[in-house]
Amino acid sequence: MTIFATVDHGTNAAKVGLDLPATVVITTGNPKVGTDLISTYPDLAIELPPRLLIRQTAHGSEIWLASVVESLARLPGAPSDAAAEKIDGRLSAIIVGALNV
Repeated sequence: MTIFATVDHGTNAAKVGLDLPATVVITTGNPKVGTDLISTYPDLAIELPPRLLIRQTAHGSEIWLASVVESLARLPGAPSDAAAEKIDGRLSAIIVGALNV
């Protein structure tokens, strides 16, 4: 997996004098797998690479994963794809491992 970008919305808000709880979006993926998916389903390019949202709430931290499988399912005529399921599984495993859940 490659981390392509990290956007720290909380820090960016503070730089302009605004208050926002810790909120970070991480864009991560595997260029070979993503390229294969986009070659097969060109409209999927708007959804890749996958993103993780990590944010602080009143109840603790939350992590959200932009599901590649769900994105693929929204495309007209696109069947479920094993590669997309593999991406979702790997990202989920990384999250669980990082949290020691």
